[in-house]
Amino acid sequence: MRATLVLSLLLFIAPAAFAQSNAAPTDKFAWNIEAASLAVAQAYTYELELDGTVLATALVTTCSGAASPYDCNAPIPAVTPSTHTARVRAVDTSGTPLTGPFSDLLTFTMRAVPSKPGNFRIIPAGGGGADDAVHELGTVPTPEQ
Repeated sequence: MRATLVLSLLLFIAPAAFAQSNAAPTDKFAWNIEAASLAVAQAYTYELELDGTVLATALVTTCSGAASPYDCNAPIPAVTPSTHTARVRAVDTSGTPLTGPFSDLLTFTMRAVPSKPGNFRIIPAGGGGADDAVHELGTVPTPEQ
């Protein structure tokens, strides 16, 4: 019975403790903040701890909502394609962090998003040197080419 209880706890607690999200470079962090008004929530500065280091630059944050807690979000700073950890905290206008240190730790994996290939073309077989004819995609070569 005891082993079943321990196993059940691990099955329910472990996924929450080690939850991980995939992110793309255009994604944003999002969180909720208790504040007296939307204007107060937007006046806070939000600091980000990324991979154990508090970034020197505050997050550029947008908050919205009709009542507290307000929904806030900010672009994810440029990071390498790999797994990272992040936490956020609110700092009031006097520079004092609000009610405790940081949010819960978020683990996420930044995906590498390939760029669009450019200069797509056909090069003649057996060549490809500077003197060989190169044809842009969608053009039909004439006999002189």
